[in-house]
Amino acid sequence: MTKRILISGCSFSQTQSQNTHSVWKPWTDLLEDFYDYSVTNVAISSAGQGEISERLVSSVINSVNKYDLVIVQWSAIGRGYATNEVDWMERVISTNNLQMFRNSNEYLNTGLEEHRTSDQFNEVFDEQYISSLGKIKLVQSFLENQNIPYLFFWGWQQLNDNIYKKHTRLIDSIYTANWWYPNHKFEGMLQYILKEIGESKGISSDGLHPSSEGHNLFFENIIKNEIQRYLK
Repeated sequence: MTKRILISGCSFSQTQSQNTHSVWKPWTDLLEDFYDYSVTNVAISSAGQGEISERLVSSVINSVNKYDLVIVQWSAIGRGYATNEVDWMERVISTNNLQMFRNSNEYLNTGLEEHRTSDQFNEVFDEQYISSLGKIKLVQSFLENQNIPYLFFWGWQQLNDNIYKKHTRLIDSIYTANWWYPNHKFEGMLQYILKEIGESKGISSDGLHPSSEGHNLFFENIIKNEIQRYLK
């Protein structure tokens, strides 16, 4: 019987199979090319933890057949989509990105430089960490309740020692054997790629996302092994 995999995340995991202008091929498209699995990918650009969680839970609940594995690439704690409410409303309306309304707390932050959380690590308000990490914990509990194996990882680094000290118990509770990280548990997919092949090869021409070479490296060295571990 064909194994079924569900993927959720942001643009680091969103399929580019229908995007003829994409400057990179993501690990998720490589997964669909390489394996004879039934892959459902609900990752979408700019998604924060709220959007990622909602798409995942909805897919699991509405699926007729049970998923054999769920893979979640978690996103930025604060996306920095806008720096004030007026700018926030204008951007949502101009882009017709209405799904962002219900998770506005993940995108509106006056403490961040505009559009900077997509390509670097920033500390944000404690309330955002509680909300974001709490959503991850809820998804973890949901999948365990559904008895569905899962693999979690950060798209890029979102935590540091200072944040860990403030939210130790919550962070420890979500870091189980189901959470992949490279050399340090605060790091993510991007840090792994950059340490292996460097920024010149590891970052795509848009300056924000892993390159095709970086995605291929991550797929070959990490995703393949993890899938074999879960789907023997």
